[in-house]
Amino acid sequence: MKNIGKHITILALLATYCCSTANAEGFADFLLHFLDKPEAQGKLSTPSLTIDGKKAGHKGNYIRWANTSTIAMLCADSINTPSLLKGEQKASMVDLVNKDCRTYNFSANGKSYLLSKATSNTNEDYEFIAFLSEYTRNHDLQMKRTIFPFPIRSFKNGKEGSSKLLMPREWNYLNFNTICPQIAVLKNVSEANNRRIYIYNENKIKQIYNFICINRKWYLIEVENHQ
Repeated sequence: MKNIGKHITILALLATYCCSTANAEGFADFLLHFLDKPEAQGKLSTPSLTIDGKKAGHKGNYIRWANTSTIAMLCADSINTPSLLKGEQKASMVDLVNKDCRTYNFSANGKSYLLSKATSNTNEDYEFIAFLSEYTRNHDLQMKRTIFPFPIRSFKNGKEGSSKLLMPREWNYLNFNTICPQIAVLKNVSEANNRRIYIYNENKIKQIYNFICINRKWYLIEVENHQ
């Protein structure tokens, strides 16, 4: 496997990252701003923790997203669900292009979180990520695992507006390596039978891809476009 550090490296920060600083609430919002502001990560103190043999806090050694203007998060149910969970949170940073992953453990500390552990080549949701890669690579599979007529729903300011249904002949093949080459997989998804990929652009939700598992097979069932 290629080193995920090509796109994602980490400064292991055992320090309080105040959500109020980023106008964030809950873990998903915390993580969104954490990834979006690597320069802010570098200002935090660091623990005596090593990752892949390197001492945490090494200059420039923090999480780097390939494109911080677009960040993808994978969860089950709602993106807000992790915010309702108490105690430790996990986020697996998956690099779809380089087939690599690293999992970070965060401990809740009031309205903030402490990064306490990092593990290489682990994935909270291996089976779904494997499906996503195959769905991108195999066009025949993509047609079989997309539910038609396929709904595309539009939302503006949180309110649903127009929608349309696509038939197979109208389908444009999706490439998730381009849509979200890196995904932050949030905790507690492996047992659920649905997945939602949230695509953030400039810290705002722009798209949501909704999947469901039927008889141990994953299907894309709809897309939401948000303004």
